[in-house]
Amino acid sequence: MQNSRGQLEALRDALVNYTSGEAPIRPSDQALLRNLTRLRGTLEDIYEQRLTFEGEDRPASGPFVHQKLTTLSGEATGMDADSISGSARVIQDVETVDSGAKLIGMRGRRIRPQ
Repeated sequence: MQNSRGQLEALRDALVNYTSGEAPIRPSDQALLRNLTRLRGTLEDIYEQRLTFEGEDRPASGPFVHQKLTTLSGEATGMDADSISGSARVIQDVETVDSGAKLIGMRGRRIRPQ
């Protein structure tokens, strides 16, 4: 975490002129884009999950499970955790579920928005 703190402090210093309005925000500003990419990467490392903004062409934020099963004859659980927060997603593609089989998408003691 100490390394992350140093990275966040350096990125804060690099971006302070943008947040104060001293430097204009332009989509063509390569230094700004590099620093924002580094900031996102550092935050993703800290929170151990992807951060995706609406409209971006990249995988969705949060924990994600995609199960593809031909035949389920026992039990399958997509996500099982003590606490699930944020935009967790489970997709289960199952062709056949045998009699007595159990398919669970998400199980948690606490499931809440972040």
